[in-house]
Amino acid sequence: MTQNKLSWQNPDSINLLEQALASDQAVLLSSDTVLGLSAPLTKSGFETLNRIKGREKKPYLIVLADKQQLGDYCEIPANQAIQRLIEKCWPGPLTLILPAKKGIGSHLTHGGTSIAIRIPAHKELLGLLNRVGGLFSTSANKAGCAVPETIAQVDPTIIGQVGLVVIDERTSTLPSTILDCTNAQIHLVREGAYDRAELEKLSGIIFKKT
Repeated sequence: MTQNKLSWQNPDSINLLEQALASDQAVLLSSDTVLGLSAPLTKSGFETLNRIKGREKKPYLIVLADKQQLGDYCEIPANQAIQRLIEKCWPGPLTLILPAKKGIGSHLTHGGTSIAIRIPAHKELLGLLNRVGGLFSTSANKAGCAVPETIAQVDPTIIGQVGLVVIDERTSTLPSTILDCTNAQIHLVREGAYDRAELEKLSGIIFKKT
């Protein structure tokens, strides 16, 4: 697959990304966390990411444009700590694993009962998400390989399988912090860009380490 590399500051970037995604292509993007692969929230988009990354057994993170979309994909637990995290930490580098909405496509959860969601703090990416509604998102590496910090570190075979590369001047980032909110007690799955102590202060509780 032939692809172009653009800057997020290019006025054509969002239009071109929308076109690539409309044809079920994956794209490589920079954001407020690590360099990532994104694809449409379709079964074909899911399979495309599986093929590029060489994995089949895990669901992908979903990135959304705003909190109003949450009800389309998940059930928000009646837990004040979770409510505070959603209100105070999004948009931002925080991923929440939440109970999946009943009846959504199995490709969104890989047949499970939960779904991982994030609203990124990246103006241009949010602009794209406002147009396309939501995207699968995953780090731009092959399964089991190191996550690249710069575009130069991305496996050339990955770049060769995406329809478009759109990046900004950021060259080194941290992954999002992941919290599992599917049980009565919130579990810290991965420490990342959002500081654990800050999140515990905002939520008013101490997380259990998974």
